[in-house]
Amino acid sequence: MKLIRRGSLYLIVCLNILLVFLSFFSDKLELPDWLLQTGRLHPLILHFPLALLLVSVAIFITRKLTGIHQQEIFDLLFLLASFTAAASALFGLFLSTEGGYDKEVLYKHQWLGVSVSLLSLLIVLFYRSEKISQLLLNSAMLVTVPVLIIGSHFGGVLTHGADFLNREELTEEKQVVVTDSSLIFAALVEPVLASKCYSCHNDKKAKGELIMTSVEKLLKGGKNGELWVPGDPMNSHILQRMDLPEDDKKHMPPRGKTQITEKEKKLITEWIRMGAPMDKKIMDYPPADSFRIFLAAYIPKTGSVKTYSFEPADPSLIDKIKSPYCNIVPVAFGSPALQVRFLIRSGFDPKMLKELEKLSKQVVDINLTNMPVKDEDLQSLKGFTNLEMLNLNGTDVKGSGFVHILSLPALHTLSVSNTKLDENGLNLLAKSAQLKNIYCWNTIVDSTRVQKLKSSNASINWNIGFIPDPNELLQLTPPQLVNEEKFILTPGDTIFFKHPMPGVQIRYTADGSRPDSLNSPAYNKGIQITKATRVRTIAIRPGWLTSDTTDHAFFIKSLRPVYTRLLTPPDSSYTAKRDTTLFDNIKGEMNTIQQNWIGVTKNDLIIFAYFNAPVKVNEVIVSALKKTGPYIMPPEKIELSAGNDSTRMKLISAIVPLQPLKYEADKIEIHSLPVNGSYQYFRIKVHNIKKLPKWHEGKGKKGWAFVDEIFFN
Repeated sequence: MKLIRRGSLYLIVCLNILLVFLSFFSDKLELPDWLLQTGRLHPLILHFPLALLLVSVAIFITRKLTGIHQQEIFDLLFLLASFTAAASALFGLFLSTEGGYDKEVLYKHQWLGVSVSLLSLLIVLFYRSEKISQLLLNSAMLVTVPVLIIGSHFGGVLTHGADFLNREELTEEKQVVVTDSSLIFAALVEPVLASKCYSCHNDKKAKGELIMTSVEKLLKGGKNGELWVPGDPMNSHILQRMDLPEDDKKHMPPRGKTQITEKEKKLITEWIRMGAPMDKKIMDYPPADSFRIFLAAYIPKTGSVKTYSFEPADPSLIDKIKSPYCNIVPVAFGSPALQVRFLIRSGFDPKMLKELEKLSKQVVDINLTNMPVKDEDLQSLKGFTNLEMLNLNGTDVKGSGFVHILSLPALHTLSVSNTKLDENGLNLLAKSAQLKNIYCWNTIVDSTRVQKLKSSNASINWNIGFIPDPNELLQLTPPQLVNEEKFILTPGDTIFFKHPMPGVQIRYTADGSRPDSLNSPAYNKGIQITKATRVRTIAIRPGWLTSDTTDHAFFIKSLRPVYTRLLTPPDSSYTAKRDTTLFDNIKGEMNTIQQNWIGVTKNDLIIFAYFNAPVKVNEVIVSALKKTGPYIMPPEKIELSAGNDSTRMKLISAIVPLQPLKYEADKIEIHSLPVNGSYQYFRIKVHNIKKLPKWHEGKGKKGWAFVDEIFFN
């Protein structure tokens, strides 16, 4: 036992010598990754010296009162306290090399930690020495306690901020009621960043040289550049970090901290997509604008909510009327007022409006956007006496049906944008006595006509959207895929694109190349798909800048093996439905990698499949994801082995996908392996990239390979 204690003391002495030596050169330390990782043990063990030292000193000083005099107990307690103090200080030194901490506070915390380690060693030596007086031992203990407490305080400042003890009070002071005049960033986006990011990115602790607690420093970004690219969420650094696997050390927020929810991530994504406006208010977007409608789900339901005197509808009646094509919900919790939104144009039937008449007293908001509603259908709404807002954007109304709704006493907002509103309908609207807001973008209404309408009825706010400067060139929005959910087709199926603006021509390519306005085929009445195809489109119109390029991958339904199995395990976070995922004809989404994707980083992905009998296969298609920001790269290599004996398969095809040379936009890639022959058994090996390239911030580290579907065509 004495030998163990003596050896332990020598170890503690060595640790303190190493600690002091490294502390003098802490600003020049460069540690390997495996040693850096041990720094994460600092928060785990720092409580041991805290407790052991305080308890040991307290028991020793009061030993006469407690009757505890066993020397072996004190010797063991002091020894453990000294060892854990040295280990904690050493791991803390390793952790500090990651950077991002306030240098002044870090310096104080570091050297106070070193002092605690040295003092605890002195206590052990003084206690064991017969030549040291009791007064000197007690003095060492009394000095250690305040040094320990002060050092712990600075550690708390580094971790939680200087205002940690008063944070609840400060948080309450910052809480504000969100109104239409609130800034979108300050009211909705910043609270998310404050709760999930500020603890690591503030003036006292700036991880990655990023400070987010002021707008100026937030926009400046950190050592990896700006946090976002306005209008381009896919290439925005903040979202790429959020998309990294949680066990990746670059994932934000770090593992162990409260994570960003999918709803919060979607808010940040849409805010960046709209240009990341810092000075825009909610009211700057019209009530019928899609972004404002999106933001409504994030506005806390605090403050005053309009009250209604009518009785609520029978819940069983609401359940009977609502359907997958008709959503009915209260406007606020506990309110009897209802808002109705019709969904899926192909599922709409005018009889639904007749059925809705049973709730005519409770419905205050109806949204019929893009439904095939005609003027005669509006007759079903003439009994909705409490209807306040009606959205007819994108419908087939022309205006004659307005006679049925303009006498509704509560109706104050009407949206008829992107309709074939005619002069007769326009005149009916201008004569309305109770309408306050009319939204009529992309109709025959022009600025000259609006001025005349305002003079005839100044009580109405006519909103026709943005009126461009005739001398300014604006960029078109990209073409829209009509069926945005259908990416696995039957051979011969046709895909359709559209553009909301009249006079726009769509050009496309079906070979993966970038389309241009001169040489690429002009889109007419659809594009027929006969094999796995990447279709890229642009929108062009004289007097406008060409749109950004869309990029869609389409696949053909394939032969289904009778048995499939993953021969190598996927990462535990990206298993989807394991063995059946890659052959279920369900495509994964680029922004939801937790669903329908198999992901690997530690090993290659090997898939085995067989049929009841040999089948003629022309090609095997592997659908893989590329998200260069979150380390998801094209496979390093894909190999296909096949045969009619499962024990004697041979390599029949292999490809080496092209690797990106810089950060690129996210996309789903088509990897085709040609096959010549009939086979019963197949083995596909997807080689994961072993080292990320030098241009990548994660250079030298392993990348990820993600596959969502394999097709036998």
